[in-house]
Amino acid sequence: MRGCQLNEPLVLGGEVFAAGIIPDSSRVLYLADQDTFDVFELYSVPISGGTPTKLNGPMVLDGDVSGAGWSLDSSTVVYRADQDTAQVVELYSVPITGGTPTKLNGPMVAGGDLGDAAAFLSSSFSISPDSSRVVYVADQDTDNILELYSVPITGGTPTKLNGPLVAVGGDVFVFSISPDSARAVYLAHQDTFDVFELYSVPILNGTPTKLNGPLVLGGDVGNVDAIFSSGFSINPDSSTVVYLADQDTDNVQEFYSVPISDANGLDGDGRGGSCDCNDFDPLTFPGAVEVNDGQDNQCPGDGGFGIIDEISGSTAFPSPDQFCWDAQGGATLYEVARSTSPDFSTSCTPTETTGTCLTVSVPPLGVEFFFAVRAKAPNVGSWGADSTGAERTFVCP
Repeated sequence: MRGCQLNEPLVLGGEVFAAGIIPDSSRVLYLADQDTFDVFELYSVPISGGTPTKLNGPMVLDGDVSGAGWSLDSSTVVYRADQDTAQVVELYSVPITGGTPTKLNGPMVAGGDLGDAAAFLSSSFSISPDSSRVVYVADQDTDNILELYSVPITGGTPTKLNGPLVAVGGDVFVFSISPDSARAVYLAHQDTFDVFELYSVPILNGTPTKLNGPLVLGGDVGNVDAIFSSGFSINPDSSTVVYLADQDTDNVQEFYSVPISDANGLDGDGRGGSCDCNDFDPLTFPGAVEVNDGQDNQCPGDGGFGIIDEISGSTAFPSPDQFCWDAQGGATLYEVARSTSPDFSTSCTPTETTGTCLTVSVPPLGVEFFFAVRAKAPNVGSWGADSTGAERTFVCP
C-alpha cells in the first residue's frame, strides 16, 4: 500500500519542514517552502487527503512563518511570522480551515518582536487549554525587555501580565498556563537584577503573586537542566506549583511546593494548600511554636502534635537553684511542678509564677528532683509529653 501524499507539489528545492495532527485528528498542519523556494508558509489539509489551504497571509519580502500551534478544540491556529514587516516576528491567529489572519500582538516598539524570545524560550506563545486566549512573550513595549501578555485568541487588546520589571536586566524568562486556564505562572527577573523568581497571575489580568520564598544570597528559582525544562511545573488540578530552587542554600537545588494563587495561604501565615494543616489559622502550620490559645498549633508530624498549649522550646538550669523555660506567646501565668519521681507520682509540689525562671531548692545528697512546667493562664496548658511521646496527665496537689 502506498501512502497518500498530503502536500501539493513543491517548488524546486522546496521541502516540508514540520508537520502535526490537530487534536480532533481531522486535519494536518505543515510548514513548507511549497510555493516559493526558501519562503516557509503554513498549510492545513484534511488528514485523509485533499487540497491544502494556505493559512498565513501574504508575506513581505523575505518573510517566513517560524512557528505554529493549535487550540485544543481544533478550531484555531496561532502562528508567528514576519508577515507584515521583514525581521519583525509577530503573532497571528486564523481558523484552522483557512480565512483572514488576525494579528494578536499590540503595536511593536522599534526593534521589538517575538523573535528575540526564541533564543531561550521553548515557545514564545501558548494557547490556553480552554482555547480562549493566547499568552505570549515579546519586547513589545520596550526593546530588549521581554514581558508577558495575554490576548483573546480571536483578537483584541493585549493585557500585560507581569509586574513592573527591575530597571536593569528585567525580563520574563519562561511561562506556563494552568490546566484550568485561569492563571499564568512565569519565571522572571522582576524584582531583583539577575535573580530568577517565580510568579503567578490571573490570565485575564490582575496583580502577580510571588510564589517562591525568600532566596538566600546567590539563590535562584529554576534549573533548565533539571527535571523540568522550565524549573517548575503546575499540577493537573491547577492548585499547586512545584519548583526547583537554591532557595535556602546557594548552589544546592531543592524541591518546593506552593499554592498557585496564594503563596501566603488564606490565613497569611506564609503557607497554604497542602503546605498547611489549617489554612484558616495563621498560628497553626508545620513547625509552629505553640501559643496559649486553647488549641493545638502543630501539624501532623510535628513534635507536640495532638497536645494543646504545651511549652515549646527548651528548659534549662542556668544555675543549680534556677529552673528556666522559654516563654509561651499569650501566657500570663505558669505552673511549675517538682517531684522526686519522673512520673510525678511522689512528693509533687506546684508553684505558680508570672516569670520564666523559678528559684528552686537544691536536692539533698542522694535525692533527685524532677521538674515540669505548663501555662496556667489565660488557658491551662499541657504538661507536655514524656520520653515515650505520651502526654503527661499527672495531678500535682
